[in-house]
Amino acid sequence: MQLNPMSFIPIGIIGMLLLYSYYYYATQNKANVSNLWGGIKNPTIRKFYYASMIVAALCFLIMLWYLFKTHSLTKQQTYEIMASLFAIVFVSLFWMPLSLHYIKKKSPLLKWTIIAVLLLIALSALNAVRILKNINETHHKVSKKIALYSMVHFFIHTFFLDTLVWSFNFF
Repeated sequence: MQLNPMSFIPIGIIGMLLLYSYYYYATQNKANVSNLWGGIKNPTIRKFYYASMIVAALCFLIMLWYLFKTHSLTKQQTYEIMASLFAIVFVSLFWMPLSLHYIKKKSPLLKWTIIAVLLLIALSALNAVRILKNINETHHKVSKKIALYSMVHFFIHTFFLDTLVWSFNFF
C-alpha cells in the first residue's frame, strides 16, 4: 500500500509550526535561551549536539522520502507509522515552552512533564524504527535500509542525547 500524499500534510504543517515555535520562543526569551543548555557548558559538546540535531532532522526527512515512494506498507503499518511521526512532531511542540517555563518557575510537575515529553518523542521514534524494520519491502530495499538507519540515528539522538544527557544536565 502506498501512503496517500495528503497524509503528509498534517506532519508538514505541524513540522513548520514546530520550527516557527522554536524561533518564536527563542526570540521572545533571549535571556533564558542559553539556560536551555543547563550544565552543558563545553562548546565542543554543544557543537556535537548541533551537528546531531541537523543530522536527526535530515534523517527524519529521509524517512519521509522513503515512505512517500514505497508501496510495501500494510494498512496497519501505514496507520502506525503516521501516528508515530505525528506524535514526534506534535509532542515536540511542547518541549521548548515547558523548558523555558521551568527555568522561570521550577517545579517537580514541570520537570517530569518535560521528561515525559522527551521520552514520548524517543519512544515514538523507536516505534517508527520497529515499523520500518518490519516492512516487507519489494522494490526499494536500499531506500528502506537507509530510512531505517536514519530513524535509528533519530532515536539515538532523541533518547540518549535529549532524554538522558540533556535531562541530566538541565535538571
